[in-house]
Amino acid sequence: MGYTVFLIGWLLSPLTLWNDVLINLPLSYLAASGIRAITGFDFKWLLIGCYWLSNILGVVMMLAGGREIFVRGNRKRAIIITIGTMIIYSLLVFIAVRLNWIRPVDEWVPAQ
Repeated sequence: MGYTVFLIGWLLSPLTLWNDVLINLPLSYLAASGIRAITGFDFKWLLIGCYWLSNILGVVMMLAGGREIFVRGNRKRAIIITIGTMIIYSLLVFIAVRLNWIRPVDEWVPAQ
């Protein structure tokens, strides 16, 4: 069970270079679209919030599933890279939504 939790956490965590584009952003997009459809909240903030939550959930799952995630000597560097990556992706998401490159699912279908 610990290995499975660790693996899912690793897939969600910001410690892999490819996971944001292939996993976190699509999951965050679907979650933000669903929440927006129910609540009507601003999509860009929901998308960014869901993205951050998916990354945080990934790290928490890694910590729960594994004993040592960060190598002792590289702990500070890993944390800086993690936070820096999340900030950069958040800015890119914010810009993409503002430029209307990313829209919620309910805006794809024209209103009838």
